[in-house]
Amino acid sequence: MSNKKSYMKRSNILSEGFFDKLFKLLGIKDSDKKKKLSNDKQMGDAIDKMNTASRSMEKRFAKYGHKVKLRNWKPEDFIG
Repeated sequence: MSNKKSYMKRSNILSEGFFDKLFKLLGIKDSDKKKKLSNDKQMGDAIDKMNTASRSMEKRFAKYGHKVKLRNWKPEDFIG
């Protein structure tokens, strides 16, 4: 077996193009705009709601006997 590094990890796939394409569609090209977006309070609140929903989903999965650990998101995760 070779010790090749796998480039098909979910974290790599998400960080390598999805958000770049999203920002391109939204017309966000400058790093200054991206910084402003990361400091936006409404975006932070939305990410907090998303994290709360993921914790709720973890509890629902646990109720049915499946232990699942979902990732907590930060605003920096959505900035390319």
